[in-house]
Amino acid sequence: MSKLRSQVRRKCQSAFTLIELMVVVGVIALVTAAIAPMVFSTMASTRITSAGETLASQIALGHQLAVSGNQEVEVRFYQYEDINSPGSGTGYRAVAMVRASTVFGTTGSGALGQLLTEPFYMPSGIVIGENAKLSPPLSKLSPESDKEGIIKKARSATYRAFHFYPNGSTDLNQHSLVANQCYFTLGEERLISKGDIPKNFYAVQVDPYTGRTATYRP
Repeated sequence: MSKLRSQVRRKCQSAFTLIELMVVVGVIALVTAAIAPMVFSTMASTRITSAGETLASQIALGHQLAVSGNQEVEVRFYQYEDINSPGSGTGYRAVAMVRASTVFGTTGSGALGQLLTEPFYMPSGIVIGENAKLSPPLSKLSPESDKEGIIKKARSATYRAFHFYPNGSTDLNQHSLVANQCYFTLGEERLISKGDIPKNFYAVQVDPYTGRTATYRP
């Protein structure tokens, strides 16, 4: 019996007390609170980089389609509200390459373009800035309605577009834009919607004369 009591006493002495457990839980909570912003920031950076690289690839593809196909290609930036993210505002969330309606000899409000690639949708929470500081072309190009119904993720969408010509050049310089103003900046919606350039962003620049793209990531 005394041996059994001795074993029970040793087990009780080796166990954690409630206070010790609370201290451990408190330390874990403090460490988690300290590293959580770093983890979320890293995740956001990864998503922004991935979206920026894909955007640059899509624009380069539009240039290639215009030159190789000897055709006029519209690079369309679609603006709409994300219905899967309640409370979000309208933003530029998708890009698509469309054969310009002028190729078919049709003009006017009833003219339709032909979709050349599947739309690229920005990851949730990532948008392309729309003001003159973030994306100068989007503040200059005229808005158009999505007559073709290309964007399926919104009840209604509008777009602004620039054109690639068969020789590889663009019409960006026809909108009072000089070469160093022909860029598009994307980032987190909650930050970029404020209108200022956030610390974490990805910019894609298009040479208005050659159509070649360059990227910048701080």
